[in-house]
Amino acid sequence: MMGLQMRGSSVRRLRVIGLACGTLALLYFWTMDQKIFFSNSKTLKNRHEVLSSKNIPGQTGHHTAFLQQTVKSPTKILIHAYMRGGSTFLSEVFNKNSEAILWYEPLAPVYGLLYGLPMPRMNSLITPVSDLPVKKRIIEPWEEKQIVDYFKNLFECRLFKLPRGSVTDMFMRSTYKLRKYVSCYKQAVENITGSRQGLWNANCIENSLVGEFCTGKNFDKNLQYAKKQGCHVYLQRLAQLADSTPNVTLEEVRKYFGADKTNKTLKYFHDNEICMQNLYNAAKRCLQATQAEECCIETSIRAAKVIRLKMYDIAPVMEAIPDLFTLYYYRDPRAIAKSRIDVSSRDYGDSIWIQAVNNICIAMEQDISATVSLETKFPGRLLFLKYEDIIKDAKTALGKLHQQMGHKLTSKVLYHINGIMHATKDGGKFQVQRRNASSLINSWRQTFSEVAMQKVNALKSCQFVFQYFGYSMK
Repeated sequence: MMGLQMRGSSVRRLRVIGLACGTLALLYFWTMDQKIFFSNSKTLKNRHEVLSSKNIPGQTGHHTAFLQQTVKSPTKILIHAYMRGGSTFLSEVFNKNSEAILWYEPLAPVYGLLYGLPMPRMNSLITPVSDLPVKKRIIEPWEEKQIVDYFKNLFECRLFKLPRGSVTDMFMRSTYKLRKYVSCYKQAVENITGSRQGLWNANCIENSLVGEFCTGKNFDKNLQYAKKQGCHVYLQRLAQLADSTPNVTLEEVRKYFGADKTNKTLKYFHDNEICMQNLYNAAKRCLQATQAEECCIETSIRAAKVIRLKMYDIAPVMEAIPDLFTLYYYRDPRAIAKSRIDVSSRDYGDSIWIQAVNNICIAMEQDISATVSLETKFPGRLLFLKYEDIIKDAKTALGKLHQQMGHKLTSKVLYHINGIMHATKDGGKFQVQRRNASSLINSWRQTFSEVAMQKVNALKSCQFVFQYFGYSMK
């Protein structure tokens, strides 16, 4: 049977029968003795070397070997994507599969908890997800540990061990497998607080003024500002105090930090903590009441879609989770740039588009460089999927992906995806339904001038990306 390749000196199976989400689930767990060692990624020696030595993803011969499975176990896959790169559309493939669970943007609440960012869009201060100039940021060891531990618990369905912000985040609404939990959670929050106005962790950060303190009154300061303010220290230490002292008082907080009563800053963080405790109390009740962990455990595919982790930061996660696969999901950077401009308040203009494409190409080149190293360190654990391939032939592209994962593409999922691509009317800017999805592939050609396209073709990073991924420059 096709499936996951598992290496190690010993593999142990434990059969567990339990009632999960109303069905009898047969679960397999294993322990593995193998250790995979990670060394820092090396930058590309030169673009020509990579292009001449590597097959281009999407062309014949690249990643055609299927993953071998030795025991029945859940497929764990981390989907690396780009903002406005079609990742919400791809999420529907997993959300519509009754055997799968899809975690949508799970890192958004993690970064909010670490640095006090008030809303998902502020995550651009952490890792570049927009068309702003790309500046590579090295994740610090303490932050890396938080992320690695988070994904280990997430893919093992240890929901009670996830950070509080994870199960109290607005993006939980996009994890269809846990819709019963979300419904229960909303009602539980209302029962505790008497209102549905502050349902999510971002509301706590905003209403307590922590967000303003950490990012400035206009929410426009950079990450260094939040660190200078000591937000990561306040949040981590207060969370530790709250673990040992539930319903901690402001006076206890001041004493813990050794501050006097004139310190207004601590009140912001105390208000945020009390708000988070209320939300998490509701979350714990509903995780238990809806058997959310069991719903997750019974799945045979566990996927997490992220745009807030760059490829060069993924190696520690893959090292910590030996049976984790990474899917590099990509789209033409020219189309991504147009889509980002579409959802912004900016007017169209050749210069804006050219700069946006350039920044996206630079980010993609960095990611490609990282994949070269990752393929060496973790052979057979990287998959590639092109957005345009799904649009042109969903059955073939998604069928191949499922075959590589050791599963079959169901007619139900395919019918759903085709329905999205040929809907009766277009959905909104943040919806996936389109009457003619094929028109999105080259819509940028009808929007920007020939001169602008030639300038993009002259950009070194874009030349490399177009050639590597097989995009036409004509």
